[in-house]
Amino acid sequence: MNSIQCSEHDRISAVFPVRESVALLLLALLVLGCYANTFTNPFIFDDIPNILENPYIRIDRIDADSLAEAAFQSPSTRRPLANLSFALNYSLDGYNPRGYHLVNVCIHIASGLLLYAAVKAALVATLKRSSPGDSLPGSESGIVRTNDFSKQTLALPFMAAMLWAVHPLQTQSVTYLVQRMNAMAAMFFLLAFLLFIKAETAAKIYLRLTLYTACAIAGLMALASKENAATLPFFLLLYRWYFTLDLQWRRIRRELVVAALVLIFFAALVYLIMGGQPIDAILSNYALRPFSLPERVLTQFRVVVFYISLLLFPHPQRLNLDPHITISRSILDPPTTILSMGILVGLVAIALCLSKRKRFLSFCILWYLGNLLIESSVIGLELIFEHRNYLPSMAFGLGLAWLLCTKLKSGNIMAIVFVGLTISLAMGTYQRNKVWWDDLTLWQDSAEKSPQKARPANKLGAALERRGRLEEAARYYRQAIQADVHYYLAYFNLGNVLKQQGRTADAIVNYNRALHLKPDFVKARNNLALALASQGQMAEGIRQLETAVANASANTLTFMRLGTFQMQTGNYEGAVAVFTLALEKDPTNADLRYNAGNALIARGRVDDAIVQYQKALKLDPTNGLVYNNLAIALANKGEQSAALRLFQAARRLRPDDENIRHNLKMAREKIDAAQRGQDKLQ
Repeated sequence: MNSIQCSEHDRISAVFPVRESVALLLLALLVLGCYANTFTNPFIFDDIPNILENPYIRIDRIDADSLAEAAFQSPSTRRPLANLSFALNYSLDGYNPRGYHLVNVCIHIASGLLLYAAVKAALVATLKRSSPGDSLPGSESGIVRTNDFSKQTLALPFMAAMLWAVHPLQTQSVTYLVQRMNAMAAMFFLLAFLLFIKAETAAKIYLRLTLYTACAIAGLMALASKENAATLPFFLLLYRWYFTLDLQWRRIRRELVVAALVLIFFAALVYLIMGGQPIDAILSNYALRPFSLPERVLTQFRVVVFYISLLLFPHPQRLNLDPHITISRSILDPPTTILSMGILVGLVAIALCLSKRKRFLSFCILWYLGNLLIESSVIGLELIFEHRNYLPSMAFGLGLAWLLCTKLKSGNIMAIVFVGLTISLAMGTYQRNKVWWDDLTLWQDSAEKSPQKARPANKLGAALERRGRLEEAARYYRQAIQADVHYYLAYFNLGNVLKQQGRTADAIVNYNRALHLKPDFVKARNNLALALASQGQMAEGIRQLETAVANASANTLTFMRLGTFQMQTGNYEGAVAVFTLALEKDPTNADLRYNAGNALIARGRVDDAIVQYQKALKLDPTNGLVYNNLAIALANKGEQSAALRLFQAARRLRPDDENIRHNLKMAREKIDAAQRGQDKLQ
């Protein structure tokens, strides 16, 4: 039997290599074409905090400290490998989006190739365990046999990879830069799966151990990219039970202890990643959500059914970055909740019933539903996002390819249907990517498709505001408020627009509404204080800023503004106290030290002011105002020569500043006068 199996495998390898390389090149080129219109797209939505405003990825050298800081200090601390990839992107080309998009597309292509390799490896492994003339497990009798393996079955991995890779539902994981976390996790998940399949059929023990070790490393890399990779051990065991042990309970039972140990190890790892308090971590998210844990679980039945509908009919008009879905309050509210529960329970039942007769299809169903389990169950995440289908939907591509291979007896018809599906999906992907052109087109699309939801309207308003289209921005902020009267960000943004339009009193009303909904909203207090000050209510503005700085999330700007207000009201001692407190929190801020110096000068503490100015210049030697004020302080102490040099430096940095020009002129006149006085004495 061994000689027969080897010759069969050799025959397959001899027939397929040339077509294989051409097919995989075609896959890569088609994916590249689908995403060719995305490379100049800017950073959007969660790209901003995780990439654009993330100081930890801005590394200027590749060393252990910089990389560790980027990996573990970034906002998504549980995804160090993805954070590291953003840092490497930055080190190569700063914030040029082309490099980030290129990496994302390459990861997607790599995932497609790995999907191909994993499916092919699984089929070859099944072939090795089969006798000539036997049907492969899960296939229909007479369709896929080992003595006819190279014809239809070798097309299966390619079709599965292609149909998955060009599917429009993947755009959110590829074009949306921050979802590299999701794509990387899937890529390493597939790599681990491929290595596991290879290990299962390795003939030599040392090779098997090497492959198992590599599988574990790839699995950890997947988990370090995104937490949803925690399902990997379960699916490795499921694959082994389904295809290596052939679902024979006698054989499975002998391995249950090992399986339990593997699952316990991975569960312990996830426990540590969750900070040792997984239940608290899960429940804490619900404080920020408009739904409870039971409501989320009930709603997810409908969400998953909606995901399935997107896989079956992924028209670009149905895709949406921020879709609206009504929360399920009970199994009958809305009635589609119980219907969706029935559909999903039915799918699980079908998978179990097919586990003997159509094992391949059964595995695909369990793969899809199981890989949605983490993000579509009890964790208090947002209700719905398309990118959560990236890893699960590989089963859809595989299942669809399986149906083409097993149901269409004619190779020509199968090829025509496959090409038609591929072209249709690829066109949909290219069309959907046009929506991601910039923040305006993206949020226009989402606001039109989710008029009942506040966030898309608010985001669209912000995009319009950045472009100076204030009236339109105000209209969408009001639409957001109408959709959700508790959406505090819309009140804040509307206040900003009204302030720019000169309607300060109306702006103050909206800032107060935002603060009523979220009292610790520091930005709103900042802007409210500015609006009050512009209305002559400086004392109330100071009171608002004092409340803001008492908040742990208060930033340097808040302290700076309070100190400035204190100085404007003549409370120089209070200003010094504010700047001193701020410097304890942010000692490397040059502007803070400059303002602290100004307050100290006003208090008559010239020597202390000089120290602050000098420290400010060490931090930022390009600020001409610091040179000017330090020169004035030194001149007041009689150090005219040093002051002159500093005025000259200030003049070079700010050649159009008339005040500095005047100070430089006066310094020269004083030195000249002093020189003339000395000449007369001599």
